Amino acid sequence: MLIISDDPLAKRLRIRRFKTSKRMRLRIDEKGILLTAPVWISDKEIHCFFMEHRDWVEKQLMLMDEKMSVFSLRTDGEQRFFLVEGTWNLVEERDQSVDWVQIRYENNKLVVLYPSLLRSRGDLEIRLKEWIKEQTIQKSKDFIELNKDRIVVLPNRIRISSAKSKWGSCTSKGVVSLHYRLFQLPPLALQYVLCHELAHLVHMNHGSLFWEEVRRLMPNYKEGNEKLLQRDFPRNGSL
Repeated sequence: MLIISDDPLAKRLRIRRFKTSKRMRLRIDEKGILLTAPVWISDKEIHCFFMEHRDWVEKQLMLMDEKMSVFSLRTDGEQRFFLVEGTWNLVEERDQSVDWVQIRYENNKLVVLYPSLLRSRGDLEIRLKEWIKEQTIQKSKDFIELNKDRIVVLPNRIRISSAKSKWGSCTSKGVVSLHYRLFQLPPLALQYVLCHELAHLVHMNHGSLFWEEVRRLMPNYKEGNEKLLQRDFPRNGSL
């Protein structure tokens, strides 16, 4: 298969040339990304076409996940499960002598502790979403603190996003935005998105120097991108 870019997203691209095709087309399906083109189209033209539509491809992959409700709270009989760091975790709710609602994550289990005198527990999924927002921020800050001597440009701020089209983004003012659901993906996926945006603080493009910076920050970035794109949990949401 033609490797059209250092961009790991291109690794999911399948290219098919047909005599009957009159123009290039992109389609997203469960197997990945399909690009069809006329037989006379050059490799360079395919490369340019894909890079021009890269943002659209990333958006469609995210929309597919949302449509399939991959991230939602799951029910199996009387038990409920929630996706955290790429694995399904049993959710257990308890009344306990605590001052506020707390969520503890240990041994593949999420324990939600409620104050004994709390009148209403509220919506469990909303509470879990707020928790993963906090965890996404904390994991990112931990990585930056551990690697601050290797990071060329430190972000001025990290914020949480619920964008439907991007896992992460950054601004020229040094603000890095990360999708709150990243903590639900395998840890390498969150690390990859964070390093991707940190590299953008140095190079605001997807050129060769940008990918060199990503590789410097995260030598196994391609593995992280695979975790982001392919997932290590069932796409149909089964347990």
